[in-house]
Amino acid sequence: MRRARDIKEQLVELCKRVEIDYENEELSDSSDPENTNILKALCSGFFYNTAKRQKSGAYKTVKTNQQVHIHPNSALFEVLPKWVVYHEYVLTSKEFIRNVI
Repeated sequence: MRRARDIKEQLVELCKRVEIDYENEELSDSSDPENTNILKALCSGFFYNTAKRQKSGAYKTVKTNQQVHIHPNSALFEVLPKWVVYHEYVLTSKEFIRNVI
């Protein structure tokens, strides 16, 4: 939990530097133009780490067309969105992606 707080604090400081009015707003409302801009920035920065859900429920990465699964510790593990952007690829018993939006 400490790591999440550290990351949040870093993001708040970065928002202040570029004059984004943060004020502890949730980023769940993607209809808000500021949130859309943040999501666009993340997607442009991690465009190689994009995956699309297949009919089987697994994902195929856009860059390598490799089948991956959302890691069970992810908040999106049971949600299964159509597209995801991930930060980390982990190879254990399966190919997993973590830090998913």
